[in-house]
Amino acid sequence: MKRSNICVIIILLTVCGCSIIASKAPVGEVPVLVDAKGWNGVWYSPNGGYCVLQVKNEHEGILQLAWIESDKELKYQSGEVFIRKSGNWSFASTKETQEKTVADVVYVWARIKKEKNTILIWLPDEEKFKKLIEAHILPGEIKNGMAILGDLKPEHMKVITSEEKGLLFDWERPLVLIKMGD
Repeated sequence: MKRSNICVIIILLTVCGCSIIASKAPVGEVPVLVDAKGWNGVWYSPNGGYCVLQVKNEHEGILQLAWIESDKELKYQSGEVFIRKSGNWSFASTKETQEKTVADVVYVWARIKKEKNTILIWLPDEEKFKKLIEAHILPGEIKNGMAILGDLKPEHMKVITSEEKGLLFDWERPLVLIKMGD
């Protein structure tokens, strides 16, 4: 998996250069209603980087994300972001762009919280999720060194959102997106 293309979790995963936890489907139990007024626009990270979000399906919680990636030359990139919730928590998930077959498709994801013109993003702690998968507390597998969550049922989402198994996210260093304008 090419880490530089995983910035779809809202552009910042490329900035942090951190490890990810993947899943076989978007994380969360139900779609979040996303309104165009609150989500559509240009967003930037104080750490550097810009992206554009546009509501693709308000009722299904689907956003279109676009950004310019700089490798040897500038490239336009885009992808869908699925906003789901479990209890009071919201999650953003997007398909990893390098997989070649449907069976290999995985989603990268993070916990998010949107307040007015700011989106806070907390990444899952890779080591803690790997231990929960290895202990069969969460469904999944470790494939080529990457933790991939399986079919998450409500009881699994409770483990993730209750923190009964410890702090599973990097609460100390949230990634931040700020909406330009408005």
